[in-house]
Amino acid sequence: MIRNFICLFVLFVALPGQSFSFEDLAEKEIKKLQGTWEIVSEEVDGKATPKQDFKNIRVSIKGDAYRTEVDGKTTAQGTWKFVKTEGKTVAVDEVTESTDPAVNGTTPAIYEWVNENSFRWCQHIDKGKRPTEFTAKKGSRQSIVEYRRVKH
Repeated sequence: MIRNFICLFVLFVALPGQSFSFEDLAEKEIKKLQGTWEIVSEEVDGKATPKQDFKNIRVSIKGDAYRTEVDGKTTAQGTWKFVKTEGKTVAVDEVTESTDPAVNGTTPAIYEWVNENSFRWCQHIDKGKRPTEFTAKKGSRQSIVEYRRVKH
């Protein structure tokens, strides 16, 4: 279950009523995501993941690269870039190396900021499907993970 969050990240960026170039939006989001993050909560297809399952997981983002560690050992790493698709600005993040080969590759996701030091991440359990809404209710086959910044 936890391995779902380390797959491809497709980040939707929406700033209603403001006009920015694609490059400005990408740069702003890249800067906001820098740092080390911990998981606050996770729900997968209607079931909450017990906190002990993710209490030792950290995700570090530096530039366009990220690394996931469990108990201080790297379990996955990858890179991401911003792209435009379907009229929206998104960032694509791909796991390029993992201790679990099943998570290598791409899995689309969406995210939203809770505040400047916390965001929610939503992805479909089935690779290749992008969520259209933030839900992890039973039968949705989606997961939502909330992250909190540990350090900038």
